[in-house]
Amino acid sequence: MRIVTSFGMPGINAGGIRIKCLNIPEIKTDQNGMATLEAILYHVVRCGLIHQCNIEMQIEFTDRTMLGDFDEKFKVPYAIIFGLIMAVILSNVNSEEKMPSNQIVNIQDREIDLNTLWGQGAI
Repeated sequence: MRIVTSFGMPGINAGGIRIKCLNIPEIKTDQNGMATLEAILYHVVRCGLIHQCNIEMQIEFTDRTMLGDFDEKFKVPYAIIFGLIMAVILSNVNSEEKMPSNQIVNIQDREIDLNTLWGQGAI
């Protein structure tokens, strides 16, 4: 989760995040209505895209780093998608993977070929 938050929620580098989640009824919450960031991302992004080929209407992607229930919508920053991609690329189990062509990304004002990052664990 530290990789996901580092790249997907600029300014935040954390694991163990719990968020009030009332607008997504299929997510299991504790007695205070709190859910883990992992559960939210799994049910909101992964399951929606894989099982229904869409994301639920109560989800709204934003340009700002906002995460949680706001105005009857659950807001998620667009950048979280980049964070999820980077978690896959940096994972040690993917060290043998490569993309068919060079894909350059700007990270911390440095241009980096994503193919040099596979399995690195961190940058």
